[in-house]
Amino acid sequence: MNKQEYVAALRELADFVESKPLPDEWKSSWGNRGFNPPDLTVYVYDKKEFGEMCVALGSFQKSGNETFTSAHIRLPLGATIDIHGNKHDVCEKVVVGKRTVLAQPETYIQAEVIPAIPEHEEDVFEWKCPDSFLELANK
Repeated sequence: MNKQEYVAALRELADFVESKPLPDEWKSSWGNRGFNPPDLTVYVYDKKEFGEMCVALGSFQKSGNETFTSAHIRLPLGATIDIHGNKHDVCEKVVVGKRTVLAQPETYIQAEVIPAIPEHEEDVFEWKCPDSFLELANK
């Protein structure tokens, strides 16, 4: 679905809801009353496209987790737009040290043998994301 089709579908939904004798409020299975604000969530897997989407939003709040870095905006009447970029595509994974992982003995779970894991070192890393997502639009 492209942008024009999406906007047309939202108008169609609004017209449909407005034209039907639906109650102004009702109790949902989650305990909410009434209608929830619309939410647009977009997943982007390209650094430049992520930056372009952030430029299009204007001002936004940044957030993230282990998998995604995100730009979020809440419009005055409650609708939200979330742009999620895969951290591997948008940010840089930087090794900041090493840690020792202790050995684990061989274990048995429901007749399945899980082999022992010897003590070893693993990289400790953190994600370095751009200070400004807007700069990514020019990459």
